[in-house]
Amino acid sequence: MKPSTLTRLQAEFTEMPGLCLTTEQARRLFDLDADQCATVLAQLVDRGVLQKTARGQYVRSSAP
Repeated sequence: MKPSTLTRLQAEFTEMPGLCLTTEQARRLFDLDADQCATVLAQLVDRGVLQKTARGQYVRSSAP
């Protein structure tokens, strides 16, 4: 995966704090295949940029 994909998704969630997407919605919005999208979202969760809600949606983390 290109580092630019990770940077791009992080920037989108940073620029739109209310953005709330499921994996499938993110996959379509960012034109990624399923594996690539899941990997990027998991990396952003691991880095503390995003958190996954109980409903399976990804949102910007409220952690500083």
